Amino acid sequence: MICDIRPEYEKLIKFTTNGKRWLVGKVTKAIYGTLLGARLFYDKLRGFLESLGYEANNYDECTFNKMINGKQCTIQFHVDDL
Repeated sequence: MICDIRPEYEKLIKFTTNGKRWLVGKVTKAIYGTLLGARLFYDKLRGFLESLGYEANNYDECTFNKMINGKQCTIQFHVDDL
């Protein structure tokens, strides 16, 4: 989406994984610390939810689903807000 808005960022696409393109750029320490904290939170929460049997949604990595007694239970979060 960013490259659609700012085509000059296309040159910053460094690699692809499973069809996903990754935009790579340099950030300041302050931004990096914020991103690292969010990533650590995500990794810890994802591991916990997966240990309970939830599966990450293929289209939104902050959405997890689990079937409980024949009904779908969905958990969504953003950074540190469930």
